[in-house]
Amino acid sequence: MESRHLLADTRRRGFAAVLSQHEKEWERFWSDTHVRTGRSDLEQVWHLTLYYAGSSQRGRYPGLFSQSIWGWNRDFQPWTYIYHWNQQQILWPLGAGNHPELMKPYLDFRHATLEAAKSTAHANSHPGALLLRRVGSQRNGPCGQ
Repeated sequence: MESRHLLADTRRRGFAAVLSQHEKEWERFWSDTHVRTGRSDLEQVWHLTLYYAGSSQRGRYPGLFSQSIWGWNRDFQPWTYIYHWNQQQILWPLGAGNHPELMKPYLDFRHATLEAAKSTAHANSHPGALLLRRVGSQRNGPCGQ
């Protein structure tokens, strides 16, 4: 339903206005991103990695650490084991890279799932919150087991 509203809004605004907004958002994004190492190969990796993060981490939900929005096989994720540990690795440098806003979708996701994690902990006789090894699976046991 949300996609239909976005498409209708895009049609209403017109291609030129949407493209202009898109270009301004990327211009702002890159204006906050400066690094000088003296090595063009490192700077290219830095900018490519930030492009991946800027392309996949600005939506309502966090882009996944494996494949992100470039998955070739629909929504198949070949590796989701210990999801949070892996997901956090792509987020750690974003604050230091002057793009903490790219961390927000993941932090919102974690906050939204906190009550379920508390219920899981209670059901497994653990205090606090408990994240299981695989997202959405109750039969894999708690993290660390």
